[in-house]
Amino acid sequence: MLGLRYIQLLLVLVCSILAAAKSAVGSRTLVVFDDRVDDLSTYSEFFNLLKDHEFDVTTLELSDKSTKINLFERDTRLYDHLILFPVKGKHYSKQLAAKKLIRFNEDGGNVLALTVPQVSSDPIHLYLNQLGIYPSPRTQSLHDLFQDSTDLLFSVEQLENEIVYSNSNEKQQDSFNFGESVSAALLDNREQIVPILQASKTSFTSGNKSREASWTDGSQGYVVAGFQNLKNARSTWIGSVQFLSNKHFKQNQDLINELISWTLQEKAVIKATEVNHRHSGDNQTSYDELPYKVTDNVTYTVSLTQWDGQKWVPYVSDDVQFELRQIDPYYRITMIPQGPSPQDPTSELYSTGSFKLPNRHGMFTFVTDYKRSGLSYVHEADVKAIRHLANDEYPRSYEISNAWVYLASIATVIISFIAFVLFFISTPASLSEGVSTEKKTN
Repeated sequence: MLGLRYIQLLLVLVCSILAAAKSAVGSRTLVVFDDRVDDLSTYSEFFNLLKDHEFDVTTLELSDKSTKINLFERDTRLYDHLILFPVKGKHYSKQLAAKKLIRFNEDGGNVLALTVPQVSSDPIHLYLNQLGIYPSPRTQSLHDLFQDSTDLLFSVEQLENEIVYSNSNEKQQDSFNFGESVSAALLDNREQIVPILQASKTSFTSGNKSREASWTDGSQGYVVAGFQNLKNARSTWIGSVQFLSNKHFKQNQDLINELISWTLQEKAVIKATEVNHRHSGDNQTSYDELPYKVTDNVTYTVSLTQWDGQKWVPYVSDDVQFELRQIDPYYRITMIPQGPSPQDPTSELYSTGSFKLPNRHGMFTFVTDYKRSGLSYVHEADVKAIRHLANDEYPRSYEISNAWVYLASIATVIISFIAFVLFFISTPASLSEGVSTEKKTN
């Protein structure tokens, strides 16, 4: 019985390891913190969760002024993910300036940033401001008129993005605890911003000075927000460090797990694996073999795949569109899923079916521009020239029914002229030959 018990435990352990999600972009993670502000031992559950997700975590403490932060070695990024705890001091501003964070994110690195009202982390604030996320200043923290407890609770109903926090109705927790010190942020209207957790309608920010204007009022503020740049690198801001602490981890575990999965690209990651367009019909030749001309029939296909945390699987949706553009779109066609791609079974094949190119020559762009909030952006563009018809490619006049009237008119004129000539030639000599003439005299 004891041996059977060990076998069962081993099977459970193996299944849990196999079920652990992995990032689609890598596991190298740097955690920057300041032990004068936070003791990492109070976040042991959070770091255990990172290990369960198989992240290779490196911690760097910045209270020592001799500590240096190297995110790049020459032009090579050393880490895939960056987790920033609140840090105070000018040394932090020099070592990890906002420009370095922007460069790290633009190069494909993911950032998870945490702020608290009591500690001013200027580089984090400047970096977030560049993204369009504006946390409340150091003097202001979030409060709620209808919560007596010092700890602020947020309901599942305040979650806005279902992709980041999927199947929220099935979660056990119906609220999340952010502790007693919470920052609220205003969000820009950029399409790349992903609103996640909204402040309640009865909340507000207040500072030490009574005359200081409130940074946010009601549901205009957010306590968790994300950002995804056009290269699909992600950033997430959380307005409370206590949200990750062991004290509230059990209540917040579901949301923490989802935020890690989305920010560090374990979920909602899609990409195009194959893009193709060619002539339709029996002559299914490519553009290189036979360049397009106006009014040709063409078929466009694209294959999309999604990362499920372990492997790439087909991405199935009914809103993937194709556009044929020449400055403005000439066509916008919703593509139909065709099933797994024959070339790559891990991808779903989408097709426009056969469509006719416009009767206009020039440079056209074949585009799949699939952008959905929370999902990786897919932008595939191929510029091709569509030529006009050559002189010998235009239809003959007798093939055009509208031209028959004019052809008949021409034929009538020709026949009439020939008939006139024949009639003129065949006419007898002048009738005056047999008539006598007399000279009249007076």
